[in-house]
Amino acid sequence: MIRIKWRTIIVTTILIVIFGIVMLRIFSLKPFANNIKNIRQDISKEQIINWIKVQGKNERYYYEGLSYELVNLDNDPELEVVAKIVGGVHLGQFFIFDKRQDERYHLITEQDWKIESWNLSNPIANHVEVGNKKIFEIVTRTGGTGIDIYKVYLWYIEQGKFIEAWQGILKDRSSFRDDYLFKIGNYQFNDENDRIYAWLSSYKYQSDGVTLKEKFGTNTMIYKFDGTHFVLDTETGFTKTN
Repeated sequence: MIRIKWRTIIVTTILIVIFGIVMLRIFSLKPFANNIKNIRQDISKEQIINWIKVQGKNERYYYEGLSYELVNLDNDPELEVVAKIVGGVHLGQFFIFDKRQDERYHLITEQDWKIESWNLSNPIANHVEVGNKKIFEIVTRTGGTGIDIYKVYLWYIEQGKFIEAWQGILKDRSSFRDDYLFKIGNYQFNDENDRIYAWLSSYKYQSDGVTLKEKFGTNTMIYKFDGTHFVLDTETGFTKTN
């Protein structure tokens, strides 16, 4: 009787483990995860290239640098196509295609942004206080000779239109003669009062980028949502601290 009892326990345990593994595999293969559709058999890269050729504003693009995601950016059931082209350190494009009633995908925005990072799986805001808008973050890199700037954009889709809700500087580096100018900042969205708290510090260094010549101070800013954009509410101006 004891052997039979132990065999029953062992068999039951094995069955539970197998069931758990099977369920894990099933849920891991779900086509929708965190707002992004991972299975892309519906739309091919070649289709997106053709859309860009027909609807894009430029004659030529660096299609070798094209990547894309199928994402639910708004509150309708249709997925949007978000695409980017990375063409160089400061060169790139950003596209969003929206499916319309004619069952075709239409280009609703094209930006000359070199995308450093995007977070399409988790909008930073999506609740009543911001009108149930799914607000997403994108970090871009731009610049030129002696200039290198990282910026953050917050944006959303509403009624088929792309709306830029806010932008801020994360890092700004520039060289002028013997001076190296440097700005660094960040932001935080507070979902308790739907405000953006941002800061930006500014410095001047010698050309080595290490020896500090002057500290201009830090500007702190608070932005509130006006129904469409985050607008400046208060700011301190560049305040020097010891």
